[in-house]
Amino acid sequence: MAPPTSTEEAFDGSHMIHLHVGTSGSGKTFGLKEGIFADADRGIPFLILECREDWTGAPARFRPAPYTDVNAAIRDLQSGATRFAVVRPVGDPIAAWDRACEWACRTPGPCGVACAEAHEVMPNKRIHPKWTTRAITQWRHYGIEMWIDTQRFAELWTTAVSQAVYDTKIYATVGPADLKMMQSLWGYEIVRAADECAARLAAGQPGWYVKMGLVRRPPFQIHRDVVTG
Repeated sequence: MAPPTSTEEAFDGSHMIHLHVGTSGSGKTFGLKEGIFADADRGIPFLILECREDWTGAPARFRPAPYTDVNAAIRDLQSGATRFAVVRPVGDPIAAWDRACEWACRTPGPCGVACAEAHEVMPNKRIHPKWTTRAITQWRHYGIEMWIDTQRFAELWTTAVSQAVYDTKIYATVGPADLKMMQSLWGYEIVRAADECAARLAAGQPGWYVKMGLVRRPPFQIHRDVVTG
């Protein structure tokens, strides 16, 4: 198959918010990266906010460009100097994420933004800035592919959770507050499924998860992707 000649040609209309939830080592960030790499292979430009050191060793084929200034990353994305920018902000990560969301909203054609431990840039129970709110609530209108994960589900903005309507994956989760939040949203069966994923993780099997789409009612089946790193 010939490579795409433009971002629009590479894009098949499946833009959405992807949310992965799980404890450390559960496989959530591995799964997040695999999805992002697949999107990037389709020609979608990405701006990744690095709140933790999760993006060391991105595949060389993307020519990942490291930044500490989100505005410098955006300039290079706009000029075509890079299509895969990884930003480790030295200032306020919430402001940096809002700027990344502004880039995503203002960029013609589809583009991607991502953040591991997204509760650090979209904490619950607060008013969020303009572009973060637009990206979360109008992602389909703007053609945004957003990939986020968290191991502190109870601290993530509930609007972001509710907008991840087509792709939410629950990996092994053990935090009492996080499990309580899950139960309040989806019932006790999801807690049992998360506990089963945790039992598999304890047995040395990361990568088990429950995938939820528009229909979020039991039975919740657990699945596993191959986790190699």
